[in-house]
Amino acid sequence: MPASARTADIARQLDLKPADPVVLIKRLLQFEGEVTVLDEIWLPGAVFRGTDARTALGV
Repeated sequence: MPASARTADIARQLDLKPADPVVLIKRLLQFEGEVTVLDEIWLPGAVFRGTDARTALGV
């Protein structure tokens, strides 16, 4: 799926218009040095404009 179609789909799932901005934060979690979880956190762009992983996750 092209990126624009994917973000439009995510926007709809967040109850936004397909063209509304969204923010994607990806985070890898490790256990004993091995990657065990990949988080993909999608946020409404209008609310979280300028947000990065540090501010969103309190890192």
